[in-house]
Amino acid sequence: MTKLSYTQANRPTPEEARRQLAEALAVANPVDDLLALSTRLHAYEAQYGLSSDEFFRQFQQGVLDDELEHCIAWASAYDLFVKTKRLLEAKVTHNGRRITHHVIFAPSTTPARPTRP
Repeated sequence: MTKLSYTQANRPTPEEARRQLAEALAVANPVDDLLALSTRLHAYEAQYGLSSDEFFRQFQQGVLDDELEHCIAWASAYDLFVKTKRLLEAKVTHNGRRITHHVIFAPSTTPARPTRP
């Protein structure tokens, strides 16, 4: 997942920022992004003993205990995970038909690695 980070000292011009963003988007791979997000979510789940789905539900309802109350990074990662997953599911096709029912991405599971015959 490409990250662009700036400080006051290295803030680009608007044109330079647009160029850098375009370059980052050109090399972006949503499958890699989804796997990286899944790994991050799994780490949060292991640390707090709570699924990302349940965490996000409680986060949105404002009912988290004090320790989790300020986990904006977890909420942001989960939100991005869901959006990236939807994007991939919309793009997955087989013989011109969507096959999203065959694609399962869940943050609570270890990402599968392809095997070679």
